[in-house]
Amino acid sequence: EDNVAREMVKVTPGIGPSHLVLLVADSQANTDAVSFLRDGLKGFITKVMAYTPAPQIRITTFGDRPTLRQDFTSVPATLTRQIDRIFAQTGAGARMLEAISETCRDLKTRRIPAAAVVVIVNEAGPEFSEESHTRIEEELRGAGATLWAVVLHDPRGGNQTSEGRERAMVLGDVTRDTGGMNKNVLGPQTLAPALDSVAAALVSQYAITYGRPDRLIPATRLSVETTDRNATVLVRRWATP
Repeated sequence: EDNVAREMVKVTPGIGPSHLVLLVADSQANTDAVSFLRDGLKGFITKVMAYTPAPQIRITTFGDRPTLRQDFTSVPATLTRQIDRIFAQTGAGARMLEAISETCRDLKTRRIPAAAVVVIVNEAGPEFSEESHTRIEEELRGAGATLWAVVLHDPRGGNQTSEGRERAMVLGDVTRDTGGMNKNVLGPQTLAPALDSVAAALVSQYAITYGRPDRLIPATRLSVETTDRNATVLVRRWATP
């Protein structure tokens, strides 16, 4: 706290997110990746559903426009059935930022705290949302949600339009600032292991209790670090509302 080390009193397994929102690109760019995408999503659901208590999961696609495919449920068979109905839409681009914005507004309306939003997107597909990365960060902060991303990398350098650059900043800086993770994959065959690693991180949270002196002036800066070079600490850069 404010560059003063504090003694850690207790570390216990934390409570994972009670609600997960899967935002899936079903735009034309994912035509050759659909079968790998479905397999990866099914594996992700199997992994997070093994956690107790199992989270509620919602599936939304955002090719052409954000479309709710399945509202929150903890029934694996229902989710799997909707995953099998995901196809790439011919001629469709992506509206990823709109999907995140709509999701955050719905989470706030439902008063769902500390939800996790997981985006799966192909970098090669054009982005048509008119949202800015600063606006998306505000929406996520207001909803108290973390953002996680699995991005199918485009070797040509991604979409260079202004909308594409805003999307890139959300996938990079905003994802990190919420306490989430950005996984870049080089081919559709690696979507499943990337989603597995995101699922593992989501259910591997810890509650840390540390001692601090009583004082009237609260700390202005809190940092969480580890000396283990093989470990990565994911922590949001703002307080939960």
